[in-house]
Amino acid sequence: MTAPDPFAVTSSPWEDTPTATPEASTEEKSPMNSISRDCMDINRVRVTLKGGVGYEAPWITIDGADIPDALKAMQDFKAELAELIEITGKSASFFHAKYQAPAKQAFGGGGGVKQPAPSAQPDRPANVPPHFVYREGVGKASGKPYKMWCSTDRNSNEKPIFV
Repeated sequence: MTAPDPFAVTSSPWEDTPTATPEASTEEKSPMNSISRDCMDINRVRVTLKGGVGYEAPWITIDGADIPDALKAMQDFKAELAELIEITGKSASFFHAKYQAPAKQAFGGGGGVKQPAPSAQPDRPANVPPHFVYREGVGKASGKPYKMWCSTDRNSNEKPIFV
């Protein structure tokens, strides 16, 4: 036995002739396998109340069969809605505090401290050797800005000249 072709066109949607209705099944349909009639209603509306601008903000949605139904639900249950909003906000705050990502470290990890843009290299003082270069930045340990002339050789024993 071959299965019917699900993509075969058996009738035109513009024909006036009614198609045969399938016989009623004795099997009970599962709610997961069928679409309920109210889900297909084109007038259905959902009101979303959001507790902030980010994705982490709590949401409450109120569904209605149409706009007047959703409005009536919000008007008829004002006290309950206010309590639901308050409890949802408190629960979200508790949940965010409990499972909050650890704070970023102030130093290390490549992004804790933003360094200022380097300024133009000052004129070379007379006491600075020719192989020294100008460097400026923020100290990793102290977090304080520095400006200095130092050797290009990291293994050099020459001390930097701070500006």
